[in-house]
Amino acid sequence: MSQGLGFTTILGCLQAGEEVAGLRPEDWVRGDKASSEMVRFLREENIPWRQSLKYFDEDSLRSYATLAILDLKKKMQEWKMHLDDLPDGGLGAIYMISQLRENLKWLKMGTIADPRMEWPEFILKDHVIFSRFREHTLNPVIGIEMENGDRVYMIRQFDPVASIDLRFTIEMIEKRMEPYYGYDYAGVQIPCVSTDMEADLSWLVGIKNKEYFVSYAQQKILFGMNQTGFAVREETAMTMRKTCIVLNEPYILSPNGEGFLFWRRRPGVSYPISMFWLSKEDFKDPGDLTKIVE
Repeated sequence: MSQGLGFTTILGCLQAGEEVAGLRPEDWVRGDKASSEMVRFLREENIPWRQSLKYFDEDSLRSYATLAILDLKKKMQEWKMHLDDLPDGGLGAIYMISQLRENLKWLKMGTIADPRMEWPEFILKDHVIFSRFREHTLNPVIGIEMENGDRVYMIRQFDPVASIDLRFTIEMIEKRMEPYYGYDYAGVQIPCVSTDMEADLSWLVGIKNKEYFVSYAQQKILFGMNQTGFAVREETAMTMRKTCIVLNEPYILSPNGEGFLFWRRRPGVSYPISMFWLSKEDFKDPGDLTKIVE
């Protein structure tokens, strides 16, 4: 099963929720059950990656946050989102959604490969760059230029990669990738793809900001690719709830009218003074205490 992960809509949700709650992005801290992924995201990525959101226009990236779950459901219907309905977060909860929709074209359209193959594939011959991955010289890294200036990379990978591990694998490859002109291929042949993925965002649940914490997070990604280009629809929903403040309950001295002892001590006085056992019959408001000593 294909795996995926999208940080754009995660950041979009957090940004929208912060505006509603009056929070600052730099105040997020790890939760009680912090994973290494959570720690890395908060320490190294959350703040610098925020600047990247300005490179997505309003037609492709939109985010929304509200205190009213019914308003959120209406917005999800309006955006035709594929996510599940968010659970009720209770009083004071903030609900966030973010959606990224992009349909990008190859610089030059490809052609359909031999239709007799087991699965559909297409061929790109123009604007394809081959690089070498030092640890795996037999499998080149393929770079493909997009119409909007993006560049897509692909490399053969036999073993599956979990969604949360994707970025570490990609970073490792990019650090060891170098130009190489020894490959003599007439373009690249790529499988057509149509997939519906759900990313694991469990590592994100529990992060805290002031009196709020993320209690729910879900992400779904639709992806399709063929000879014209590719389209991606990334959607994330999150809920922030206020941290429960548990107050210590008082000890009840006489829960059922039980009598109790009362006494006091004074420095220099060798005996206890004002010694009483007080019974239920005398549990009443004395009113103005000065009248007792007048």
